[in-house]
Amino acid sequence: MRILVQRFSALGDIMILLPILQQLKAEHPEHEIALLSRPYIGRLCQDLGLQFYGAQLQKEHKGVLGLKRLVKEVNRDFKPDLLIDAHSVLRTKIISKFFALKGVPTESLHKDRQARKAFLESTNPAQAALAPISQLHLDCFARQNISISFNRDSIKAAPYQLSAEHLQWWEESKAEINIGIAPGARHKSKEWPREKFIALLKDLGRPNRKFFLFGGPDEVEGLRELAKAAEVSFEIVAGKFKLDQEIALMKHLDVFVSHDSSNMHMAAWSGCPVVSIWGGTHPGAGFAPYANEDHMVSLDPGTLDCQPCSIFGTSTCKRGDFACMQDLAVSKVAEKVNSLI
Repeated sequence: MRILVQRFSALGDIMILLPILQQLKAEHPEHEIALLSRPYIGRLCQDLGLQFYGAQLQKEHKGVLGLKRLVKEVNRDFKPDLLIDAHSVLRTKIISKFFALKGVPTESLHKDRQARKAFLESTNPAQAALAPISQLHLDCFARQNISISFNRDSIKAAPYQLSAEHLQWWEESKAEINIGIAPGARHKSKEWPREKFIALLKDLGRPNRKFFLFGGPDEVEGLRELAKAAEVSFEIVAGKFKLDQEIALMKHLDVFVSHDSSNMHMAAWSGCPVVSIWGGTHPGAGFAPYANEDHMVSLDPGTLDCQPCSIFGTSTCKRGDFACMQDLAVSKVAEKVNSLI
């Protein structure tokens, strides 16, 4: 069977999906599997044994006619027997409709928006926790009679390995203990203050420890200033490595510290222990890092009646002070990190 899976959302969401496709390919080698997503994801698919189709959503595949053209191109080349819509938004629903008109069976992610609303309104988010997004993906395949054994104990680490050049860089750069840090986040409600990260690095700093700072190319100078302010030994990873090489590097680290972000999911998939910092979002919304649920840090339950305030994060705070992050003690994060070293 030729199975086409589509998802175009943020990198963190893709990082949740890829380990499932990795497991699917391992358990069902008889199936041909292709991913339809944004072009930059393509370099991650080859080592997983997946075919890849990159959609130019702002160019030739823009708009309804562009999506129709995309479907025609993919159908001509891959000829899918089944389409899995792992995103279930307007764009992917249009794509699914076009494939259905060509006689291709489709299955889509079931999002329970009412349950998400109830979760945010709950006074006990842990008790009102939603099904993990990974389970929703598995349910998609199960409805098409495709079983995947995917749980905490069966998750395979990402297959990527450092290139010879990057491996040499690592051997020359590493210390006795190596800690990954990703202080950036897309939304302010998910971002621990910069001064907290500086204090954390100062607290964790030792002569035998080195910090590897991750982020986007536009964060390089900010990361450098942060590490210099903390007066610790460091290397800037941001802007130097492609996605597969970043994940490969994470495999070599002793622990990784991140917000609820794509870096959190990348590090978890690499197999590196991940300490994740949570503020305006909550792992009970279904986006906890794989196999690292015991290492999540946030304010104690019940401290704020407005936490969580959103499923995906927001740039505003109804209190006006982002207390969920401002009040999270450095010592609490440092204690968790030190427990894993």
